[in-house]
Amino acid sequence: MGICRKVVKEVWKQVKLAGPMFSVALLQRIQQMISLRFVGHGFGELALSGASMATAFALVTGYYVLDQLADFIFMS
Repeated sequence: MGICRKVVKEVWKQVKLAGPMFSVALLQRIQQMISLRFVGHGFGELALSGASMATAFALVTGYYVLDQLADFIFMS
């Protein structure tokens, strides 16, 4: 019974640490979905595909820039 309590305690610690990060990521994805739905509903298929491609490009390049910046700062 002791190991089960330790496992539950550790899982609870992990949930408390990861909960805010999970909720932020979820809210960001929901915001993207809502924005793209508005674009698709109001402006049509071509605008929807353009907005989707622009969002994907911004996410990829943003992650790349942050990754390279972190490497530059922490590897120096």
